[in-house]
Amino acid sequence: LEWNIRPLTFASLGFAHIWHDLPYSEVASIPQIELSQAEKWDGWYVFLTSFDLLWVKLSQTTRSLHVCHSSARTFEREQWEALEKRLVAWKAGLTSVLEIFTSA
Repeated sequence: LEWNIRPLTFASLGFAHIWHDLPYSEVASIPQIELSQAEKWDGWYVFLTSFDLLWVKLSQTTRSLHVCHSSARTFEREQWEALEKRLVAWKAGLTSVLEIFTSA
């Protein structure tokens, strides 16, 4: 059971950090994962990406993961609000690009 819970916990933690850095120390906050294990991402990375739960860029210099994609375990009000926030930012970015093209 613990083996099944860890990837889902990783996905939840990653979902909260999409397009942001996730320090190894926060990964170590997952039950039964020590900081030394969090730094050994080879096996975890392959496992999580094979199930499309989490896509990250590893940075050993900053001792963090940059989360590019994460699957949500549940999709409730909190996830809808996070999605709305990302869509509003995306729309604002597209609006500014459109303004540049129309003014040129």
